[in-house]
Amino acid sequence: MKFFYKIMILLIVMSSILPGTKQVNANKKEFLRIEGYKPNQTVKQIPYLTDIFQVSTNQILVTFDSQVDINLGTKASFYWIQSLSDTIPTGIASLGSKSQFNARNALSTNQVTITKVQGDNNSFLFTFKQEIPSNKRFKLAVRHLHAPGGKPFGGTNGMKEFTGK
Repeated sequence: MKFFYKIMILLIVMSSILPGTKQVNANKKEFLRIEGYKPNQTVKQIPYLTDIFQVSTNQILVTFDSQVDINLGTKASFYWIQSLSDTIPTGIASLGSKSQFNARNALSTNQVTITKVQGDNNSFLFTFKQEIPSNKRFKLAVRHLHAPGGKPFGGTNGMKEFTGK
């Protein structure tokens, strides 16, 4: 019986040490701050090109560091492929090695179909109408993409070189 009383006293002491369920008058901002939310935190509005991987003889997988607005990410006119060896565009290239990027020499739907990879909006599969030439070097340039619901962006989302396999 003494043992039972000792356990009961110990439980009462322990319960008084533990936090109770008393009413807290915290507003939403205070709650968010406690939960780790930072009110000055900015949402990433501009996705940047991080990786290009050749999946097959006529496909490349393009990945960004954050989500891309799907309506923009699947439009060929936001992408350019520059040949790094030929002054006149050949193969999958939309412009030659000495050309400047402009709206007229962006990729077109006649050259490529771009689809979102299942899951998030970070990766897109480019399926070209012709094969990617082996051992030829290209540069993929991406411009004007922004995050879903983000403000329009007029800059470059990145450039990466790759070699056909």
